Amino acid sequence: MGNQGSEVMNIGLCAGRHEMPVSEFIWSQIDNPMEFDELELHAKDWLLQQNLEEVQQLNMYITGLTVALTSFLNAWESVCKEMEFEIGHHPYLYLLHYDRDTNTYKPQNWLGWE
Repeated sequence: MGNQGSEVMNIGLCAGRHEMPVSEFIWSQIDNPMEFDELELHAKDWLLQQNLEEVQQLNMYITGLTVALTSFLNAWESVCKEMEFEIGHHPYLYLLHYDRDTNTYKPQNWLGWE
């Protein structure tokens, strides 16, 4: 998956939904999942607070809550466009989906950027 030997960030999408091998999450709680604008703003704020210039690969563990994932991906695209313009690159994004048959997480590269 991605670049070997480079800075990798591991994060969970939503805390408290399922067990994940991470301790940090983009959302610790979502009060109203139908407030799409608020979800997207929260995701963008979270991304802008990270030092993504140093990150080559972001692994995000996903469990359920499609509106949170969609909001994050909208924010990701917006932030990546800004990064491309300002510094000429952005991190690779891998979505890690739980595979109940193997009891592991399976990576999916977002948009094939690799």
